[in-house]
Amino acid sequence: MAVTIPTVPRSKPGHKPTRVAQEPGLTRTRLESSQVGQPAPQDATESASEELLSSLVSPWAAPLRSSGHGAATALHDILFRRYLATVRDLVMHLSEKAVRRALEQNTGLESLAVGIGERVVAAAVASESAQERSERILDLHRAQASLLDQSGGAVTAIKAAELLGKTRQAVEKRRERGTLLAVMAAGEYLYPLFQFDSPAVLVGLPEVLKAFTVRNGWTQLSVLLSPQDALDGRSVVDALKQGDVEGAVSVAATFGDTGG
Repeated sequence: MAVTIPTVPRSKPGHKPTRVAQEPGLTRTRLESSQVGQPAPQDATESASEELLSSLVSPWAAPLRSSGHGAATALHDILFRRYLATVRDLVMHLSEKAVRRALEQNTGLESLAVGIGERVVAAAVASESAQERSERILDLHRAQASLLDQSGGAVTAIKAAELLGKTRQAVEKRRERGTLLAVMAAGEYLYPLFQFDSPAVLVGLPEVLKAFTVRNGWTQLSVLLSPQDALDGRSVVDALKQGDVEGAVSVAATFGDTGG
């Protein structure tokens, strides 16, 4: 998919960024003219973006310049501006659902992956035929059904609450905290049955779920049920049932790790 990288305008002469004190947690960049009566720039949005870019780059680039890396800093500055313009374009075209998912991630890199993922899928969907799209969706449902079958089935939050002797609200809070696994299907959360050891949760599972760097429930479920070389061919669930919590946590913590 070709990505158009918009150019960033140069700073308009006679204008400089002025930091304005705001309420805690808020920062704003205001453009003020150095000459009284000078007209405002034609495109205030572009100018404000340029000033914001400068304010972001300056603190980052200053240490390199003071270390004698001026040439390298200039190249980094250009690349930084290109990245920022591209990310801004990406964010402005995301659906509200994708924005919410991105904000739920723990790191900026994970949030960026969510945004890129939606754009890639959107491009693929736009180029595929109706039959291809139907087959893709059917394959996805089949894969999800297979995972739930391996899990021993799944229950709604109300039934999960009964199994744990808790309220539905307590179950949902556990899901939100990442100590109980749920997957989204048909517009509601379903809780795979393997994790329940009534009236408790499978020992070690909360620690495993918290160790994941990915937050997608279906991805987590697939990892939990798949044979792992690091566990001598056992699945994470089997390792937990055998008391190997440390090994199970290690697999979850390293899944998706790119070394960055």
